[in-house]
Amino acid sequence: MTDASASESGFSLIEMMVTLAIVSLVGLAGLSLVDSLSTAQLRTDDRYARMMDLQILISGVTEDLDHADLSTLSLANGRLQFDTRRCGQAVPVLYEYRETSVRRPSGACVGSGVELQDFDQVTLLILDSSGSYNAIWPVESDREQVIGGPQPAIAQAIEIRLELAEAPAMPAGTIRRLVELPRAPN
Repeated sequence: MTDASASESGFSLIEMMVTLAIVSLVGLAGLSLVDSLSTAQLRTDDRYARMMDLQILISGVTEDLDHADLSTLSLANGRLQFDTRRCGQAVPVLYEYRETSVRRPSGACVGSGVELQDFDQVTLLILDSSGSYNAIWPVESDREQVIGGPQPAIAQAIEIRLELAEAPAMPAGTIRRLVELPRAPN
């Protein structure tokens, strides 16, 4: 009786090893899941921060242009310049853009500066009244108008095109925004 009860009580070494292996696999799977969720959360946070930066830039450009004096508008050599009347007086605004970045220095009355980098390409174009996109403004032919000749082109909108490089925080793609310019008062 002693021999029979001794062999039937407790777990064998094989049963313990199998149980330990199963618990270890479940633990590793749980750890892997927590690590994946943590990585996904970090990517989501980075993507959200990048999208907020882009939204702030686009909103800032739109707000600045809503109050722009179009007679001072110029676009050339990586610089978009104009005066804004946001403060009740003419205040110069400058956006500098290069192939991979956009920057607006801070200034009186126009708020804090903005700088965004890490684009594949940054493009600013002015859409004129004839439907043409121009990389330089004012158009050279508009500077030397002959009295009685064709009317100079009028700036209608500014296209901002930001081509995003593929990165861990952001998929590749193009963000395109057409900002309508204010109409001159009658």
